[in-house]
This record gives sequence, structure tokens and C-alpha cells, in this order.
Amino acid sequence: MLKTTTNYNLFKYRVDNRKTILSQIKLLKESMKRHGFVSPIIVNSKNEIMDGQNRLAAAKELKIPVEYKVYTGNGNMVSLLSDLQLSSKWKASDYINYYIKHNNSNYIEFKKFIDDNKVSITFGLTIIENKVSNGNLSREVLKNGKLIVNDEVIKSKKMILSKVNDIRYFDENYKKFSSDDRFLMAIVKIIKNKDYDHNMMIKQLAINPSWITKCSRLIEYIGQFQDIYNYHQGKKIYFVYIPRR
Repeated sequence: MLKTTTNYNLFKYRVDNRKTILSQIKLLKESMKRHGFVSPIIVNSKNEIMDGQNRLAAAKELKIPVEYKVYTGNGNMVSLLSDLQLSSKWKASDYINYYIKHNNSNYIEFKKFIDDNKVSITFGLTIIENKVSNGNLSREVLKNGKLIVNDEVIKSKKMILSKVNDIRYFDENYKKFSSDDRFLMAIVKIIKNKDYDHNMMIKQLAINPSWITKCSRLIEYIGQFQDIYNYHQGKKIYFVYIPRR
């Protein structure tokens, strides 16, 4: 049932929800001036805001009535997002922060893992989940609270991370794209090839480091690594088939 109030103090902010965004509040104020309060905020039985903290802030600044609905589910933010099909509004970082606020040790360790290694959430999931191209599945694991990251998992990833960093930081010029997920994913892709020899790759990079340049596609990075690896080699290894003109 839709309710209306001007008692802004009725509502409480949850520490596990997303933070308010000033730029978003500004846009909402302009919209509300023209169209009024279009989408009600969602609260639980304790009047804690589940969705709509920016709309509340905008309405409060404009001194207009707030429209709201009470969510009768179990009070869990993730359940709400799923029930009301609001999950597209949350970024991966929002889910991580949510579970960290609930002291989930796996997400605390994952945040430390990506921060320490200076990688994105996407690449971090690639390493932890051991999947190069199944981003949707990894995101589902992340948002459903099923991500497993502990000392044993991190220890098992040290070898591949060491190899990634050997290439990632090999040349000063690579700094321009050393955090590009496509570059990092390409490294993981070639390392996973059963015929890959890491010492050989490092040796070949020392001969032609400038052959690695910034690319717009994953396959282009893989092609560059393939060309370097096979340079002056009798036995060629193909990380991916790339038609040559």
C-alpha cells in the first residue's frame, strides 16, 4: 500500500545500503520539480530505507511529501533486490560493501585481495573463480553471498598472480594499460595454455618488449603475446586463432 508523509525523520538509513550521491540527488530534484515524486521509496517494518535514499534526500531538500511502501519480506537487502527486480541498480562494489558491513569474512578478504593486487573486481573474480569468460556466473556468486575467499584460496592463486605480475610490470611502457582488464585477462588466457612456458615468454619479452601496445580488444592482446612468444621459434604455439590478412 502506498503511503505519504512529510515526516522525513520517520525514516532511518541502513549502514549496509548504498551511500547517497550528491549528483544523483541534484538530478532527482530537477525531475521532482517537473514530475513530482514518481517512484516511491521502499522501507522495511522498522522504516529503514531499503531503496530510495537519494529520493528521500531530494524530497527533503524540496520540502515535498515522500511516497513510500513497506516491504514485507525478510528485511534482507539482497532478497529485496531480487524480489523487486532492483539488482540492476546495484554495482558489484555495492554487494561487496553490503557483505563487508555484515562482517562476511570472505568479502573482507576479497576486498583486501583486489586492493593489495591493484586489480578490478572483475579480474579479481576471474582469478578467484578460475574462469576467464564467465563474468555473469561470477557476478551471481558475488551478489548471492556465495563467494569463497580464504587463506587457502589466496595461497592457491599466488603462482598465477606471480606470473601475471611478471608480465604486467615487465616494461615501463606497460603502465599505461597495466590495470586494463583486457590486458590482464589476456595474460591469464595464455598462462592457462597447456604448452605455455613462462620462462620462454619472459625471454621473448626481453627481446621485443615494444610489441605489446595498448589494445581495445582482448583478442588483440592475445595476438600480440602470441606473436612475441612464437618469434623465431620453430615450434609455434597458438593461444587463439587469429586470421592474418
